[in-house]
This record gives sequence, C-alpha cells and structure tokens, in this order.
Amino acid sequence: MLFEPRFLFIFLWTAQGLGYFILGAGFDQFATTTWALVLLAVVAFFIGGTVGSHIPVVSIKRESLDKFGLDSIRLFATLVFPIYIAVACLSGLEFLHALSVATDHNLTPSSIRLAVILDFLGPRDFSGPLRVFYFGVGLCIYLLAYARRFSRWVIALIFLVGLLSAVATTGRLYLLLFFISTITLFYRQRIVSIRTVLTAGIGFVCIFFLLALIFKKGAESADTILGMLEWNAKVYLLSSLGCFNDYIVSGNQYFDNGLLIPNPLRNLINTILDFHIPAKPPLYPFTEVPVFCNTYTILYPIHNDLGALGVATIMSLLGIFHSYLFRLQTYSSSPTVWYFFSLSLYPLMMSVFEDAYFSSMGFWILLWIPPTLHYIFHSLLKSFYSSPQA
Repeated sequence: MLFEPRFLFIFLWTAQGLGYFILGAGFDQFATTTWALVLLAVVAFFIGGTVGSHIPVVSIKRESLDKFGLDSIRLFATLVFPIYIAVACLSGLEFLHALSVATDHNLTPSSIRLAVILDFLGPRDFSGPLRVFYFGVGLCIYLLAYARRFSRWVIALIFLVGLLSAVATTGRLYLLLFFISTITLFYRQRIVSIRTVLTAGIGFVCIFFLLALIFKKGAESADTILGMLEWNAKVYLLSSLGCFNDYIVSGNQYFDNGLLIPNPLRNLINTILDFHIPAKPPLYPFTEVPVFCNTYTILYPIHNDLGALGVATIMSLLGIFHSYLFRLQTYSSSPTVWYFFSLSLYPLMMSVFEDAYFSSMGFWILLWIPPTLHYIFHSLLKSFYSSPQA
C-alpha cells in the first residue's frame, strides 16, 4: 500500500489542494478549468491504475549461475564499481577545474549553482563529468536492488558513493531519485520498516530544504532564512500548479511546435524524414505566481499538445503502466524488476512539479545502462561456463 501508485498519485495532488488552502493567499485565484483538469487527471490515473491492477503479470526470472558456484552480481560489482569510483574521481577533478574557471575561482554554493544553470543553457562544458555522476547514481541504485547479496559494509559503501554522486550533480532532482529508489528497494527487500521509510522521508525533506539554503535558492526574493524557507515552500508545494494555472488563464506559455517530443527525437525525425520541427526551449518561461517559477506540472506539456482529451488519455495510460509495474514487482523475484519499479516512482512523484516522463530521454537512457551491462556480463559468464570447454 505504501508505494501503491494510485495512493501516491492521489496523495500528491491532494497535497496540492491543501497547499492552496494554506498558502493560497499569496497566489492568484486558480481558475475552475485548472481544478477541473487536475480532477480529470486524478480520475483518469485512478481508472487506468484500476485497469492495470487487473492485468495478469508475467513471470520474469534470470537463470542463476549458482550451479557453477558463481554470483554474477557480486562479480559484476567487483569489476564495475571500482572502475566507476576511479572515473568519478577523475571526473570530479575535471568538474572542479571547469567550475573554478567558470566562477572565476569563486567556488561558493550559489556561484556553482549559477554556473551549472548557465552552462546548461549554453556551451554544456560540464556535460561530460555530470553524465558520469548520473550514470553512477543509476549504478548504485541498481546494485542496491541486490542488497541482500552484499554485506552491510558493502551496502553502506554503495549507498555512500551513490549519495555523493547525486550531490555531485549539483541538482536536487538526482538526490530525489536516489532517495526514492533506494528507500523503495530497501523496503521491498525488508531491510527497513514502514517507520524507517516515514522517518527517512521527513529527513529527506529537511535535507532538501537545507540544500536550498546552502545554495541560496530564493535569496533573490528573500533576505532572511525564514523568508527563503517560505519561498522554497511555496515553490515546491504550489508554484508549479500556479504556473499551470497562469498558462490556462493567459495562454502566454503556449508553444505551437509542441512540448512532448524531446529535442533529440526531434533532431532524429528531422534528419530521417527531412522534417523541420523547431527545437523546444531548454527551459520553460519563468512566470511570477507570485514567486518566479518555470515548472508547470506534468499537465502543461500534455494539455499544450493534446488538450483535455490528451490529459485524460495519457494519464490513464500512465495509471495502467504504474499499476502493472507495481503488481509485477510485487510478484516477481527479479531485482531488475524491482529496480525499474523504484525508478518509476520518480516521475510519478515529480508529476506535481514537472514532466519527467517525456522530456528526459538522456536521463532514462543512462538509467538503462547498468542493467544492460549486467545482462551482458551475466550472459557472457553463462555462455563461458556452459560451454563444453569450461
């Protein structure tokens, strides 16, 4: 029940309503259409989730190498994990040097945050080292799906490296991904209890806001710590829905060329089919609602491209997907299935803030690499030890 997608989705959007009740005095009154679309999305997701919960699950198992006295995940971790640590250290040094140059040797949290944002909008000089850290977060999550195969010390080391990798990305989104996925995997393997999950959730919220203070997020709009905390609370509790409401009311953020198709896919379509689909902006426009914000919930790109019917259709399909994956991991003994289920909770949790399903091709591709590498490694071991010469 704790990680059941329909429960999580309804809880998240109910929290938006409560947030409006508590903080709504600082926002413009939300349009009836906005609330109607939210209700439509919740109902569609619930209906889709109910359908998905009745789809028969398939049995997914990987042939064990126990008969050969081998444990492929331990061998895989022994090979790949030290290599990642070495590459991550080198990438960290490269990243620090690039940051030092970009900030004119003024390495403060706020200047680092600004440098990373400007690089994302411009030359992408940091993309190499950051991709290494992105991969590392996925690798550590994947290894923790097999936590029962490792000792406590190894689990602690993997968790620490994953946490440092998430922090090294300088973005709290990867920290959120790492937290959601690892706590889900630990709970699935009965390593932690419900009480621990709830305690960790409260702890993460505290860390989330602490990092916001360290990186001075909101300092442009508030001079005091309490003011910055209030600004961040408004941003993360309600501003995304406020931005979506502004789009519904004003229409100023409407894009004729669509938002659901990511730019790499647009480039591929343009190249293969000789189309000329313009790129979508790397960042959505900022809106003052009343704090400046540029996240619009998952409803924005769907409604922009497909309207209310698209919201109902896509949210119901997502409900089917999440509920089926939930049932699959419930009845499966495959840690790889657990891994993908834990990842799926991230875009679900992000739905009240922004779209993390369709806009992040590179993000999802990197997260497929660890299980793909392990599958290849496992297959090679199986082939070698099953051959007559072995």
